[in-house]
Amino acid sequence: MQLFKLQTIWNLVSPSLLDIGIRSQSLRNLALRIGEKELYHDFVTANDTNMPRKVLEMKYQVMSNLLHRIDQAIADGRISAQVRRSIIRTLIGSLVIEDKKRSLRFHEKHGYEPPTFITISPTKRCNLHCKGCYANSSAKNAETLNYSVVQRIIREKTEEWGSHFTVITGGEPLLYKSEGKDLFDLLKENRDNYFLMYTNSTLIDRDVAKKMAEIGNITPAISVEGWEKETDARRGKGMFSRILQAMENLRSAGVPFGISVTATRENAEILLSDGFT
Repeated sequence: MQLFKLQTIWNLVSPSLLDIGIRSQSLRNLALRIGEKELYHDFVTANDTNMPRKVLEMKYQVMSNLLHRIDQAIADGRISAQVRRSIIRTLIGSLVIEDKKRSLRFHEKHGYEPPTFITISPTKRCNLHCKGCYANSSAKNAETLNYSVVQRIIREKTEEWGSHFTVITGGEPLLYKSEGKDLFDLLKENRDNYFLMYTNSTLIDRDVAKKMAEIGNITPAISVEGWEKETDARRGKGMFSRILQAMENLRSAGVPFGISVTATRENAEILLSDGFT
């Protein structure tokens, strides 16, 4: 019933009015309560898998935390107008509301739930050569998917089972070029998707950050190994400073971002320390 009410309101409100309304703390609080209730129902109450209940509750908590972080970013004015609209319409609107319809149709047709999102590596090219890279990526790697193939994958999963969230990994996604197109063409041609991109961030200058803010449907997850010592030891001297500059470029442009860490025996204690977390 709550979802039906939210769906009805969603269909009646124009994007501009919704954008204005979402800046109201009271309306956002209402949306959060409804969203959390639906998430708990989907992840925990109505889940028919054999996963332990605690695991289901942890998955719900991850999504709940994500919604609250988005709410806080909107309240603080830390994201650009286009990013805000994309989060509202795509990440929340499609992922939380619209996806349910196609997901149900997929389940009726195939007898099982479709994946919520996919992870795709369009290229193995990378401008770094980090120790222990799981993808063995470097400047020498030329393996790259054709743009038409990547585009087809994204359109099919969006239209077939209502997946509007896509994870891009690599290699370094910002080096992707194929058939005369690049990552930004992919973002523009799939505005009904929200993208999370794993990146070393060295190519995120002010112009790149500005383009991300203007398109509005991507969040970089920047790879770090801990503090400066740990990051530079694995990724190269001066890398930590370049990462901090990339973060500042994104922050100034109003692009939300996060970090991605790989725990090893050299940095595990640091990653779990109160100072780092």
